[in-house]
Amino acid sequence: MSQDLVIWCGPVTAGNLKTARLPAGARVLVIGKGLSKDPKSPAIGSSHFEALGSSVGDSLRTLLDQRGLDLDSFRSVTLAGFSAGFGLIEHMLRGTDGARVDVLYAADAYYTGPARTVKPGYRAFLERAAAGRALALLTTSNIDGPGYPSSAAAVAKLVEGMGLEPMQLGPELPRPVRALGKLGAVWADYGGEPFKHVGHATKLAPLYFTHVVTPYLERRALPGASGAGDGVAEALAALGLFWVLS
Repeated sequence: MSQDLVIWCGPVTAGNLKTARLPAGARVLVIGKGLSKDPKSPAIGSSHFEALGSSVGDSLRTLLDQRGLDLDSFRSVTLAGFSAGFGLIEHMLRGTDGARVDVLYAADAYYTGPARTVKPGYRAFLERAAAGRALALLTTSNIDGPGYPSSAAAVAKLVEGMGLEPMQLGPELPRPVRALGKLGAVWADYGGEPFKHVGHATKLAPLYFTHVVTPYLERRALPGASGAGDGVAEALAALGLFWVLS
């Protein structure tokens, strides 16, 4: 178990991460479309990714088995996605294998209906991260759509009551409009400029992988590291990635 697995899902391509520094030897699984009954459909909507998650019974293990991968062969799992990929991410986080996810990176990838009803899989993982037992990164924009609020508005509801505090990001990362965090849970809201929506996949994702996800996973893999999600806050502090404002 010396290999890291990175799942990149949503209306994405491998090219989105071509400039990112990933863990040495990492296996990258790109899931660029979900399931559709229409063979002519590009299957890149949130309902298509939700259908994919449902089709495997919310099981990360089954999702990987279908692609010839064994969950138990990886020392860490990073579940990352953009935009409509949240449909698959939610199913994987709330399923029986959700505890095997070590890092969640949602690149403008959390949406709800107008009521902003909280998704239980995301919330449970964020609580785990806020307790210092995982790493959760959420970047958002204020770009909304017909009938649904922006990712920023949805995440604001998602993190209510979690005690996230204002924080700053390391200088390697673009400065967001606001950043809130607690131990391993980090929300960086970039508003509408300069990244808008697509930029979260094409510009921000390579930077967050290079300067946050990969250094974190590398530190966890060092001899003597606790692994299994323990010591997240200590690892982040040692790397100087984030700090909470006093």
